[in-house]
Amino acid sequence: VHNIGVVHMDVKPENCLLDRDGNLRLADFNASRIWGSRGSCLCLETEKKNNDDNNNNSGQEGHLKEAIKLYKKAAQNGHVNAMYNLGYLLHTRAAETEDEEENQLEAYRWYKRAAEQGNARAFYNMAVMYAEGTVANGKDLRKAKMLFRTAAQCSPPSDDSEQQH
Repeated sequence: VHNIGVVHMDVKPENCLLDRDGNLRLADFNASRIWGSRGSCLCLETEKKNNDDNNNNSGQEGHLKEAIKLYKKAAQNGHVNAMYNLGYLLHTRAAETEDEEENQLEAYRWYKRAAEQGNARAFYNMAVMYAEGTVANGKDLRKAKMLFRTAAQCSPPSDDSEQQH
């Protein structure tokens, strides 16, 4: 997460998770800080929600919103990995939100910005969106094929610079 300008501030075993492929993922970004361009840490204002209200998933929604806020700040500061990761969060979690169509469009825009910087996974996920028809113009298999080809032609990511967070 340091590569995208984020300082976690609460790394401990219970915040370290493994995904299906065995990759390490960090959770609980509530104490995180965004490292500013002048070397200063920006404190995030987090809205504390009462998880007991209506017995719903507000805690999970809060974490998703916080992650989106963190990635958006880093992406706006030019961090390519954050652009991709923000697109990924918006794309994969859009169905869980009220503004699914708007989030899909925003995901596409962030993927496009990352792709313009040579991020192969951004090209790939843009292709998936065209193949699925989740882009504004609907399904476009020709465009999807072109983007899949472009993704395949991009240089493979290095272990340090292109990890999904």
